[in-house]
Amino acid sequence: TPAPAAAPPAAPTPAPESAPVPEPEATIAAPTAEPSGADADANEKNRLEWFNYSIATKDVKMAKELFVSAEEQAMVEQLEADMSGTDAREAPTVPAVPATEEEMEEARGSWLKFHIAAGDYEAAMEMAVTADDYVAISDAEELKRKAWLDWAMSNETPTEAYNFAVTDGEYAAISALESKLKSAPAGSGEVDDDETQEKARLAWMDYHLSVNEFKQAAKYAVTAAEEETIEKASNLYQEKSRQAWMQHYMEKGEYELAKNLCVTDAELEQLATLQEEGRKEWVAYSTAAGDTSAARDFAVSEEEEAAIDVKEAEMAAEAKKTGFEAALSSSDFAKATTLAAGDVAMLTAIEEKQDEDRKTWMSYYIDVGKFKDAHKLSVTEEEETFIKEAEKSAPEQARKDWHKYYIDTGDFKKAAGLAVTDEEVQAVADAAAATKKAKIEELKAKGDYKGAKMIADEVEREGIQLAEEMAMEKKRKEWMSYYTSIADYPNAIKMAVTPAEVAEVDAAFETKRSEHMKSLLAKQDYAAAKKFATTPEEISMCDVYEEEDQELARKEWQRFYIEEGNFKEAFALCVDDSEELMVESAKTAFYSKCREEWLKHYTLKGDYNKALELVVSLEEQTALEAAMEKRRVEHFEYYLKKGKKKEAKKLAVTDAEVAKCA
Repeated sequence: TPAPAAAPPAAPTPAPESAPVPEPEATIAAPTAEPSGADADANEKNRLEWFNYSIATKDVKMAKELFVSAEEQAMVEQLEADMSGTDAREAPTVPAVPATEEEMEEARGSWLKFHIAAGDYEAAMEMAVTADDYVAISDAEELKRKAWLDWAMSNETPTEAYNFAVTDGEYAAISALESKLKSAPAGSGEVDDDETQEKARLAWMDYHLSVNEFKQAAKYAVTAAEEETIEKASNLYQEKSRQAWMQHYMEKGEYELAKNLCVTDAELEQLATLQEEGRKEWVAYSTAAGDTSAARDFAVSEEEEAAIDVKEAEMAAEAKKTGFEAALSSSDFAKATTLAAGDVAMLTAIEEKQDEDRKTWMSYYIDVGKFKDAHKLSVTEEEETFIKEAEKSAPEQARKDWHKYYIDTGDFKKAAGLAVTDEEVQAVADAAAATKKAKIEELKAKGDYKGAKMIADEVEREGIQLAEEMAMEKKRKEWMSYYTSIADYPNAIKMAVTPAEVAEVDAAFETKRSEHMKSLLAKQDYAAAKKFATTPEEISMCDVYEEEDQELARKEWQRFYIEEGNFKEAFALCVDDSEELMVESAKTAFYSKCREEWLKHYTLKGDYNKALELVVSLEEQTALEAAMEKRRVEHFEYYLKKGKKKEAKKLAVTDAEVAKCA
């Protein structure tokens, strides 16, 4: 019987809706507060979620650390009182099942996504455990940074844009925007600025309201009506959150936690109805499952108690029936009689089983020749007569049984001693002949022709001799083929007895010799190949192969040493002036390329002294000086923009640059 749906589950894991980070409209001005100021509201939302979670999981210690209002303090005190002792009859519950690793991981993933969506990256980092988690957080931070940078650039606010720039390209774009704004003609009036700022204020206030960041929205309120609107929205959000958590606890069977959140009579009545439905389901479930003790813990009415009594009576009757059948099956008549007390049908079954066992034992004693014991178990004249007839015919039947047994086991001498009729004598002779024939065939199959001849008569020996000769001939041919296949010429030729077989072996070995020599040449095993060469042409072919291979190997090694820059070994393998010239040319090109690569490396790194040591031409020196000057100017401008005038002054070389650092 499946458990009812109202069975209390593990402690619930909050799954709040994500708070998306908006991309500000490009047509409004930035608010006076920085965009990152929303963190305070996000932290408050996070605190509320964790506070509600600690109440749900009855974590008093966490709840004490998180409460801030008098109402929340009262909830913590109520939780402490509930934890000190509750009346199980008032609100029957079943111990919650501990959360599994899969459920804990699912909850962690939900919180991670929530914190990322809300922009609370510090809290998200606390939830991260895998490389993918950290990458997701980093990507979200980068997207948010770029969104704010784009917003600041589109609204032409360089000061704000600098807060979000991290790359040289972004700093360059902001610098270009500053130059553009400085060169723009004057004429925008104060009225336009005020209108723009007011639009921005209202836009930001509406945004924070839309994502339930009420404290942040209140910072942008300037009228009593706006403050009242924000307060109403905050109260409505808190009320919806209370109702959502209350419904969550009701659905999960956490009635005590739901009760803490009820404020109206209707909600308390709804809770009481759900509790009663859950109680009834558990009574029905426990009763159907046979757990009458648990069912009585939940029962409150006489009807429910009566139903449990009926179930217990049914279970007792079923247990009695099962025990009786087991005792009767094992012939435990004492136990079966105790269980059958007063039950006519059961007592009758016991009598039938006892009579069945009596007849079984009586038949057994007759079969094994214990007629005295069989007589003790007979109760009718028919049974007594049957036993006497069996006792009278027992010696003759025993003779026949032993006669058959000796034939079956191959003891024909004893079988013949018990034969008294012509049929029995013939049966012994036929069985002996069949056994002998089968043994001969068995020995022949094993190749034991000598053993087969020992038990055979003269005619049978001739057939055995012929079979032996045929088998030997077959084996000779098989060995000849085998030695030929493995190139064992001496043994193969020993197995050949006819001119045709000798010619066949010679032809096969000549083909194999030639093929084997060629395969050794292909493997570059020239010494071994020469051992199989029998003509001057074949010996010459082996020499040519060896010389060509050595020349090819020399050139391959020379090429390898050149590619690796090991010119000493490459020169050692040269055989003429043209090869020495080729290696010298490769050496010059190699070192020239290395110099150019290191020159490029030190230039990019900014190591002027090491780069200068590698310069060999006026063009390279001019290019190096230009690159270093460009690097100095870029770093000088970067430090000025970041307000690091001390570092910028170290790079100043002109009076104008020194003046900028003042």
